[in-house]
Amino acid sequence: MTLFTQAVFIRASGLGNRLFPWARCRIFSTINSIQMIEPVWVQPRITPLFRGGLSLSAYKNQILLMGLFQSLPNYVSKAKEIQLSIYAQKQIEPDAFDIPFSMIQVGTQRDVILQFKGDNDHFARLFPWRDFILQELRDMTRKYWLRKVDRYSEIPIALNVRRAKDFPDPINPMGVGIPTS
Repeated sequence: MTLFTQAVFIRASGLGNRLFPWARCRIFSTINSIQMIEPVWVQPRITPLFRGGLSLSAYKNQILLMGLFQSLPNYVSKAKEIQLSIYAQKQIEPDAFDIPFSMIQVGTQRDVILQFKGDNDHFARLFPWRDFILQELRDMTRKYWLRKVDRYSEIPIALNVRRAKDFPDPINPMGVGIPTS
């Protein structure tokens, strides 16, 4: 029996919300020397295109997340990943990063995948690991995008708010529309 880890993304979640389970999974894998299944960042969704407000190139990069990340050699191979998806037992992530492998109750002789899902406790457990997370994120990001980001390294915070036609105008609880400009 071998233990693996996997970040599982909630359908239609954006990059920010996908980074929560990825980061917890990456940290747990590193602490416990467990091989991680490569995340599937691209999840096709066509409704944002039909709702309007997005160009095709923005859709490809911002919604589909195509071409942002590269495969790393320390991830489980695609062939092994397919085999595991069929035969391995899946369990939810432990409550702490430093739970040793021997303490995880698996109750099976099959391979086990610990799945990390959702935003969990947001940044609470991640904060002490921020330098590690940044380095891991940079390691898997394609060089093209790193060059673009590094041009603005003096900017401490960046915020991307997407407000396309698929978001309705806010409404005041008193029933009066709130100006959007």
